[in-house]
Amino acid sequence: MSLAAFFHEARRLLSGETDVATFQAALGESPSGVRRVAFYRVLIRRNMDKILRRSVRPCARGSPTCALLWDRLRRRLQRRPPGHRPQP
Repeated sequence: MSLAAFFHEARRLLSGETDVATFQAALGESPSGVRRVAFYRVLIRRNMDKILRRSVRPCARGSPTCALLWDRLRRRLQRRPPGHRPQP
């Protein structure tokens, strides 16, 4: 499997497009186990929430605006997902 294919599958898993079983079917079983692989989604969500809280004042105060911003960011990432950019 190419590095680009790995990043494609990882992005799909972390964005919620696919589940751990599909991810592991594409890449093979992880020595870490299913629960730990699934936990990466939680870590990504927490990290994105942290970024929003630090970047946008309403999120730091727990405003409903934060939920709206999170939804906008999630939709944007689905339209234009990050990907592996090979270095020249």
